[in-house]
Amino acid sequence: MTDITRKTRLGLTLLLSVLLLITAVTVLLPRRADAATGDVIAGWKNSFRLTTAANQQVDVGRLNLPAGKYAIFAKLFIGLPLPSGLKTTVRCALWAGVDNDQSIVDHDGNISGVPIALNVVHDFTTPGQAVLTCGHDVVSGQTDLGMIKITAISTGSLVNVPLP
Repeated sequence: MTDITRKTRLGLTLLLSVLLLITAVTVLLPRRADAATGDVIAGWKNSFRLTTAANQQVDVGRLNLPAGKYAIFAKLFIGLPLPSGLKTTVRCALWAGVDNDQSIVDHDGNISGVPIALNVVHDFTTPGQAVLTCGHDVVSGQTDLGMIKITAISTGSLVNVPLP
């Protein structure tokens, strides 16, 4: 075997060893448990049939989040009440721990596609969830919800103060 062949084999063996070491380290290193500043985590659902008793809230969507500080947004639209033409009141809330935002929509068969936008900020010291709930106020009902989205943006600091 020539000197060049030995050096080539040694070089290839060394390269292969380094690649295997990098792969092993990548697989074995623990994953980051919290979100980095600026990370965006989002989830969506195209449609949801909201069927509730009076004053009952149900989960429409949940977004799992690692520990961290977040500005969280949810949006959706409220379709026609079912059966069509009934008047109904739909209340939706976005929850992150005990922090929440709520919106109430009164509508009937003449008003459809009513948009709802919610936002909340929260500091998860451990992994948690942003939860979007909706329900019918006063009387039971059935309403289609659509284009449901929850988006969380991590941040390095949070300041949440009452407005003057």
